[in-house]
Amino acid sequence: MGRGIAKRAVKEAMRVVIADIKVESLSHAEKKWNSLGENLLSVVTDVSKSKDIEILVQKILDTFGEVHLLFNNAGVGKRDILWEL
Repeated sequence: MGRGIAKRAVKEAMRVVIADIKVESLSHAEKKWNSLGENLLSVVTDVSKSKDIEILVQKILDTFGEVHLLFNNAGVGKRDILWEL
């Protein structure tokens, strides 16, 4: 879902930031979408680590200056039985 929204946003000439823990995923998306627009920033980020989030925010602000829309669909959770959480 996140990849689809990001791709559409790039096509609409929006400035887009994508973040993922997997370098390969970011690299693939960046190569594929850079031809659609030049306003793409990708940042390797582990959203379970607050330091990674701080770095991500700083890179976004340094590159684009502000955030107008945030779509977060990171899947972070414990590997327990759902109803016991």
